[in-house]
Amino acid sequence: MSRELSVTDAAALIAPRDTVACGFVSGQPQGILEALGARTDLEDVELSTGLLAAPYAFLQHPKIRIRSGFFGPIERMSRAAGRRIDFIPGDFHGLERLALRLKPRVVLAVTSPPDADGWLSFGTHAGATYRPFVEAAGDPGRLAIAEVNLRMPRVDGLPELGRNRIHVSEVDAWTTHEAPLVELPDEAASEDELAIASHVMDLIEPGATLQFGIGAVPDEVATRLAAGPLGDFGVHTEMISDGVMSLHRAGKVTNRKGLYDGVSTATFALGSGALYAWLDGNPDVRMLPVSALC
Repeated sequence: MSRELSVTDAAALIAPRDTVACGFVSGQPQGILEALGARTDLEDVELSTGLLAAPYAFLQHPKIRIRSGFFGPIERMSRAAGRRIDFIPGDFHGLERLALRLKPRVVLAVTSPPDADGWLSFGTHAGATYRPFVEAAGDPGRLAIAEVNLRMPRVDGLPELGRNRIHVSEVDAWTTHEAPLVELPDEAASEDELAIASHVMDLIEPGATLQFGIGAVPDEVATRLAAGPLGDFGVHTEMISDGVMSLHRAGKVTNRKGLYDGVSTATFALGSGALYAWLDGNPDVRMLPVSALC
């Protein structure tokens, strides 16, 4: 039966010797992770995650080993400083398969508050940890712990894929920690990035189905497409960014894709506060686990 706990008590459910997994960026429960890093009783905790959102205190904890599926700036700096952090080589889909095979004892997630019927939305992050979290929730020998963030938007999924949500009664424990969602800085593209975007634009045809990743180049391409003459696009993507929002607002997305028609599909979202507000309850967007998009 689900228990509502303080952040400290939720982190205390992780044993001194344990295996833990959580998602990328907005899928990282900042309160629980900071509380874990403050513990003095740990002996050997392995934490699998990626694209760290902050320089968490646990990075300096001698008893915590980090396995990252995506080496971002914080991972690279931590590695250079001699911290216990290793890279997991593989694609995004492979990270989900690995989590399902290794079955970490504790899986963490960030969710919206429960709605009137008790449903917690995974919001901006389904990624490679949605299915491992749901699987852990159904296993009496494992723990699924949700950290409710009042700022997390509700983003629907598809009925046949769980609707990007879980009922509060199904999780082992949940806590509340309000924190700003990570926002990408609005930085101008370099001359090289602009040149690459120009080349990419020459390859895109009307009615194309588009996939976007992280970085200045895909954002620049999306911005140019939103302002350009082409349209009738489908969005079937790893990431939803502000550029995807711009395409929708410009009326350039019709999603006649042949798969998941009528909605833009993605595994996670990362961008501005305006993007997160646009995503909240948006009927044109569905967040799916990464394996459903491969």
